[in-house]
Amino acid sequence: MNFQYLILGLFRSQQPAVFSREWFARNREDLLDIATALRQKPPDLKHKFLDAIMAKASGGATAAGLSDLVSMFGTALAGTSIAALSGAAANTAKLYWLGNIIGGGVTAGCLLLIILTSGIGYFFLR
Repeated sequence: MNFQYLILGLFRSQQPAVFSREWFARNREDLLDIATALRQKPPDLKHKFLDAIMAKASGGATAAGLSDLVSMFGTALAGTSIAALSGAAANTAKLYWLGNIIGGGVTAGCLLLIILTSGIGYFFLR
């Protein structure tokens, strides 16, 4: 028996409801479903705020970790290790290396980095 029908049946009845042990035994699961639904609380602002911070932090950690991995194991176009580079040359080499994974250049590397960090942040936001 679906609990919506149980509730409607209680309120439409012209006679006073008689609750016996057998009635509770028959409708136990429906009554537990009703009790569970009534006890649910909507998420409050504090939990939403903490989820958003966790999503941001996980996305930032993903970007930093991926950047460090590319620095350690990647090589620039001229054969130089990316870890030996600094500044704009290092950033461009990292993005170019990431872009080459999907067959593009620096722009493709930026898009790949954005998609990865956004995806992981969204995963933690849920």
